Amino acid sequence: EFVANRPNARIDRTANLNTFAAGVTGNVQFNSEVFDNSGMVKLGTSSTDVVIPVAGVYWACFSVGGFSTFTTWTRYQMVVTQNGTSLIFRKYIVAVAQGTPADNTIQGVLVCQAGDIVRGTFTFFGTGGPMQVSRGSLSVSFICDL
Repeated sequence: EFVANRPNARIDRTANLNTFAAGVTGNVQFNSEVFDNSGMVKLGTSSTDVVIPVAGVYWACFSVGGFSTFTTWTRYQMVVTQNGTSLIFRKYIVAVAQGTPADNTIQGVLVCQAGDIVRGTFTFFGTGGPMQVSRGSLSVSFICDL
């Protein structure tokens, strides 16, 4: 019941919608709204944004996976941005023997104001490509007031 009465939303990507060139950061685009109880998601207007409805502390969780194969991965990074500023960040180094990396998730706390925009970004480094992501999700859930 706590979650049902608090702003929270989750959007997923369920198809190859994004193509990423090596070394170029891009916003992950989503095509499916899983839940949204506060009007935080408007996929018809923006396939990348979760808009914060009320000020508070929020938990953000961003996942990507289902990577297409190409010549060589060296590393990749996932970032959750708030109003364009990187706040939750992780860089993954790909083992030489590893083929395509496994799905990964980053998560953390954001202190938000009403109207803030939360996005998930992705960058890969290596040779070959371009690369596509066939799975992903971004969820943002209210924890408490400021």
